[in-house]
Amino acid sequence: MAGLERTLETKFREEWIARRANWLAARATNRDLRARLRDETAQRAAATAELAFIDEDVKAIDREIERLTTAIAEHDARTGRKELAQTAIMADQAAQWALSEFRGRVENIQRLRPLLAMYGCGFDEFIPSVAKLLGAAKNAEIGAVADELSAAEQGFVSSAPAWSAKVDEARQAIMAEASKLRAQRGDLLERIRQHASEARARISSRIPNGCASDPAKGNGAAGAVRVDRGRGP
Repeated sequence: MAGLERTLETKFREEWIARRANWLAARATNRDLRARLRDETAQRAAATAELAFIDEDVKAIDREIERLTTAIAEHDARTGRKELAQTAIMADQAAQWALSEFRGRVENIQRLRPLLAMYGCGFDEFIPSVAKLLGAAKNAEIGAVADELSAAEQGFVSSAPAWSAKVDEARQAIMAEASKLRAQRGDLLERIRQHASEARARISSRIPNGCASDPAKGNGAAGAVRVDRGRGP
């Protein structure tokens, strides 16, 4: 009995020790989880406070932006900045248009250069004004248009009616000459056709009927033509 009692006592103590060890391990795990929970909660609270602080900063920045926008709009309204900007844009567009017009003006003047070579064509009295105009436009710049160019243009424009009459007269003469040449060309073509028709008729009259119808005899029509050409008319 004493041995059995000692055995049971030993077993009981081992079971109690095992249960105590499990409890201590569970308590340590629980303590670790609670510590981690406290840390995570503290971190979350700190992050929430930081977000709230940042949100307040963002709101303050937005309010400052709105204030500056209002101040800029009021300043623009007082100083007329928008009107000035619009005026600057319109001035730039006008400058571009003036530059394009000036370049076209100079290019139109340069197109008159071939007229300098038209001496003896009825335009001799106008060529000096063209030469003067081309010389004035040679070094012209949009920022410094010389009075010489304006005077040369006015002189050239003032001679426009006389130019028009001369040009119309020359055009009429050219049209008459072209009509005459077309008529001569038609007459020449007609004469060529007549000569060709007569030549074919003469050749046909010299070819014997038998040679023309039977190519097996001798050299045929070609041989007859060669013979007739050798004998003469």
